[in-house]
Amino acid sequence: MSQPKKPTYRRRRLFPRTLDEVVQQATKPLMDKQGKLMGALLRDWEKIVGEERALVTRPQRLQFTAAEGTSATLHLAVRPAVAPELTYALEQMIEQCARYFGYRAITRVILHPTHDWETKDLPPVESPIKAAPPLPSLPSEVPSEMRDVLARISGHIASTVVKKN
Repeated sequence: MSQPKKPTYRRRRLFPRTLDEVVQQATKPLMDKQGKLMGALLRDWEKIVGEERALVTRPQRLQFTAAEGTSATLHLAVRPAVAPELTYALEQMIEQCARYFGYRAITRVILHPTHDWETKDLPPVESPIKAAPPLPSLPSEVPSEMRDVLARISGHIASTVVKKN
C-alpha cells in the first residue's frame, strides 16, 4: 500500500527577498537553457566587440553542438546594411569572445540580417548626396544667363558623380 503524500508548505521568510534573488529566479529558465555564456554575452556585448559593432549587432542565441558541450555557435542579429562588412570580421569577433571568456567558447558565428531595430539605437546616417562644389571663377564678360546654365550643369554633374561613388 502506498503512503499518502505529505502536504508541501511554503517556507516563510523573516525578511523580504533581495532584488538579486528575484532576478535570478526569473532568469533561471534562460540561464539553464543557454548557460552563463549567454548571460555574459548579453550583459557585456559592448565590452566584448566594441561600441561600433555593438550598435549594429545583437546576440540572439547560442547553439551548442551535441558532441561538444564547450563550443557553441553564436547567432547574431545584424543591420542588413552592415552584414556584408561583418562577414569579413567574423574571425576577429570570435577572437574577441575568446579573449573575454579566456577560452574559445564560440567557434562559429552566424549573421541574421534583420530590420527589427529601434531607431533610437541607430547611429545617424549621413546623406550620400553632397553639396555641389563652388563654381570656378568666370570672367566678368560672361552673361548672367550663361552663369545660371553653368551652375545647373555643375550641380547636375556633382550629384551624379557622388551617386556613382
